[in-house]
Amino acid sequence: MKTFWNKVKKTRGCWLWTAATCGGYGRIFFKGKVCYAPRVSFELANGRSPKNQVLHTCDNTLCVRPSHLRDGTRYDNMQDAAAKGRWCKLTKKQVNEIRRNNHTIYSDLAFIYGVHKSTIYQIKANITHKGKRL
Repeated sequence: MKTFWNKVKKTRGCWLWTAATCGGYGRIFFKGKVCYAPRVSFELANGRSPKNQVLHTCDNTLCVRPSHLRDGTRYDNMQDAAAKGRWCKLTKKQVNEIRRNNHTIYSDLAFIYGVHKSTIYQIKANITHKGKRL
């Protein structure tokens, strides 16, 4: 699908999605519906839809490089996150510090607190672990 790959910046490492995003993941209209770009990339590269979730071996949510993507279950994704140290408990004090901090580069705050930048986004947006706003 030529229009898909026209929205990708290929680098030596990750191939970065440059078009619309939602929640840190690329989005595209594909086969009559809005889909996540990594899922579309997986399907284009493998000739089939993923059976489960599409996991990133590079941990870059904007990456659509087929060799960086694999099919995996939610459990696989949680195990991968834990093994890479992306899961950790923040104290209420730390959460409040993050909310009060005016720094807008979430990856910087994520580095400081040892969490993924999506965790910082969720804290700043008052979203619970179940995806609902507080």
